[in-house]
Amino acid sequence: YHDPLAHHILDAEIIDDILIVSAMVQGIEFYDISNPISLNHLTNFSLSSGGGGWGGGTKSNYVKALGNYAYFTSNSGVYIVNISDPSNPQSLGSIAGTNNLNLENLDVSGNILAVCAHSDGVLLYNIFNPNNPFFYSTINTNNAWVTKINGNILYIGDDNYVRLYNISNP
Repeated sequence: YHDPLAHHILDAEIIDDILIVSAMVQGIEFYDISNPISLNHLTNFSLSSGGGGWGGGTKSNYVKALGNYAYFTSNSGVYIVNISDPSNPQSLGSIAGTNNLNLENLDVSGNILAVCAHSDGVLLYNIFNPNNPFFYSTINTNNAWVTKINGNILYIGDDNYVRLYNISNP
């Protein structure tokens, strides 16, 4: 086991041999898990400062990764992080217009990022260019908590229902 600097762990993501642990206090942890019986700690990372780990007030909630990028919901927006070198992740900043939302879960598939914004519904973005995500649309829901993309179907869990949406044309 490893006693990370980050605490109040909320989510984790595995991409290839990298474990990303998202925590509410003191940042995000990156581990090399290529040896399955040993956690090789790579770095502690903070969204707001681009490194360091003390967070400057930005608290990471949920994480999803695709290719060389990880996407995080936080208390100050949706952040995109280049993880091509997991020992030295680089924040690309937050997506415009997401900093005043109550952000929950998210999912990513292909070029689509779906973000639960609680009472503001589910926000869909085109992430073909992670340096410049493009807002597609909002799906209105009653307090969106969780979302999952499977092919062209977006599943959303809200206060009352599991909703299914065809997102072949987001």
